[in-house]
Amino acid sequence: MVQSPPSVSRVKQRSRFAGFTILEVTIALGLAGVLSTVVFPTVLNYRSQSDLNVAVSTVVQGLGSARIFAQSNKHDSVWGFRVAEGVLFEGSSYAGRNTSSDVSFPLPPSITPSGLKEAIFTQISGKVVQGGVILLTARNGLQAAIVLDGDGIEVVSVTQDIIDIAHSIDSSIPPVSSSSTPDTVPSSSDVTTSTSQAASDVTQSSVATQSAGTSVGTDNSASASSLASSDADSSTQSSVSVHSINNDTESSTATSQEDTSVQSSASNEASASGNQSSAANSESITPIDWQRQSIGILVLDPTAQGALSLTGNGSMLITNTNATVVVDSDNASAIWMSGSSKITATSINIAGDPGIYKVWNAKVVGTVHPGMAPTGDPLTDVPALSPPTQTFSAAQIGGNSTVTINPGTYIGGIKVSANAHVTLNPGIYYLQGGGLSISGNAVVSGRGVMIYNAPAKSTDKISISGNANLTLSPIASGIYAGISMYQSKASTVTMSISGNGTLNIDGVLYIANALLDISGNGNVNLQCLSSSRFIVKQLRFSGNGTFNVQ
Repeated sequence: MVQSPPSVSRVKQRSRFAGFTILEVTIALGLAGVLSTVVFPTVLNYRSQSDLNVAVSTVVQGLGSARIFAQSNKHDSVWGFRVAEGVLFEGSSYAGRNTSSDVSFPLPPSITPSGLKEAIFTQISGKVVQGGVILLTARNGLQAAIVLDGDGIEVVSVTQDIIDIAHSIDSSIPPVSSSSTPDTVPSSSDVTTSTSQAASDVTQSSVATQSAGTSVGTDNSASASSLASSDADSSTQSSVSVHSINNDTESSTATSQEDTSVQSSASNEASASGNQSSAANSESITPIDWQRQSIGILVLDPTAQGALSLTGNGSMLITNTNATVVVDSDNASAIWMSGSSKITATSINIAGDPGIYKVWNAKVVGTVHPGMAPTGDPLTDVPALSPPTQTFSAAQIGGNSTVTINPGTYIGGIKVSANAHVTLNPGIYYLQGGGLSISGNAVVSGRGVMIYNAPAKSTDKISISGNANLTLSPIASGIYAGISMYQSKASTVTMSISGNGTLNIDGVLYIANALLDISGNGNVNLQCLSSSRFIVKQLRFSGNGTFNVQ
C-alpha cells in the first residue's frame, strides 16, 4: 500500500521544532559574550580578593604563633614560619626543623608568595632574626604585603617602595613600575574584622585537631579549608586589617597525666558548640558592628570620679595606634592620676570635661578628647549563658601537677596553685560559684576558650596573684566569638591581678558591671586585634601595675 505524503501543515509544524534559527543562535552567542566579559571577571575578582584575605590572615596567624612560641621558649627552641609551605616549625631553619612540631597554615592554591621565604623568631625576646617583606599575589594581580621588623608584623598596602624592598630580598620578584601596580589593593585604611576573625579561626582549627590528651604545647597539623570557605562568603569589598603582633607570652605546658579528664577534641568542640547554641538563637554578637570600633580599653561607669584611676607607678601603655582609650564617665575627674603614674596612648576619649585630674608627677602622653559622647556597652545584647550540661565538681589543682581539663560547668569554680600547669581544652568554662583563682607559680593556658564567671557571693572572683600566669585566646565561632572572659552582667564582683600575676589575652575581657583591679606588679598584656578589647565598669591601677595594649 502506497502511503500518501504528509500534509503541508504537518511539515510546517515539524520544522518549528527542528532547530534554532540564525537569529536565535546570534542572540545566544551575544549573551554568552556579554556574560564572559562582565560576569566572569567579576567572579574572578571576588574570588581573588577572598583568597588574598584568607592568605594574609593565615600568614599573620602563622607568624604570630611562631613569635609567641619563641617568646615562651617553647621546647627551649627558636621558632619560625615557612611561607610557601604554610608551616609553623621548631628550629633555626625550615630545612633543619623538628618535623614532629610542625603546624600547618596552608595558603589558598591561587595565591603566589614571594619575598621573605621564612621568618625565624628568637627565644624570650621574640625578635625576628631577619626582617623583610612577604608579598602575596592573587591570580588577578591583586597584592598584599606583610612587613616584618623589630617593631612587629604589619599588613600594609603595596607601594613601589615595598616592591623594591621585596625585590632586594628575592630577585625573583621583578621591580614594578607604578603603572603596572594593580589599581585596587588592600588598603591600610580599610580596617575590617576579616583578618582577626580568620586568625582566630586558624587558631581554633589548629587546637581542635590535637588529641585530647595533648597540651597546647604540642600542636599537630591543621587544615585551614574551613577558613577559606568562611572567608569566601564575605563581601568583595572586604580588605585586610592593619595590626601589629608584639610581645605576647604563652606558657609551655606538658602532656596531661590524668586520663580521667581526657576526652576527644571533637567532643570538646561539639560541647562548646552546644553551649553556645543553647544560649540564644543569634547570628551575630550584637546588632551593632562592635568589632569595627577602634577601642582598646572601654570604661563604662557613667558618672564616677576616678572611673579610670592610676596611682603610685601604675602605667598604661597603648602601642597599638587603633586602640583608643574610652572613658564614659561625665565626671570632671573621670580619670584620676597621682604619684608617678602614666598613660601613653594615641587617643583618649572622655565624656567628662576636662575629664582628667593629675597630681604629683602623673603624666599623660597622647591626644585627650574631653566632652565626648559616651560609647556605651557595645555588648549589651549579648545574652547571659546557660550552664553547659557537662558538669564537674570544683577543680583544685596544685603541687607540681600538669593536667589538661575540659569545658563544662564547674560547680564551685577552678583553683590552680603552687607550680601546677593546666591546659584548657577548647570550649566554654562556666564557673558556677567559686570563681577562678590562679596563684603561686601556677600557669594556665587555653586556645579557643571562653571563661564565664557566675559568682554566687562576693568572694567568687577571678583572681591572678603571686607569680601566676593566665594566657587565653577566644573561641572563634558562635554568638560569643571573640570573647575570652565574660562575667555575669549582674555581678559587681571585682576581678583582681596582683603581686606579679600576669594576664596575656587576645580576645575581649568583659566585666561590664565590675571593677578590674591591677595592683602590686600585676601585669596585663592585651594582643589588640580588631575584635579585642577590655570592657569594664571601672579600672584601677596601683603600685607598679602595668597594662600593655599591643
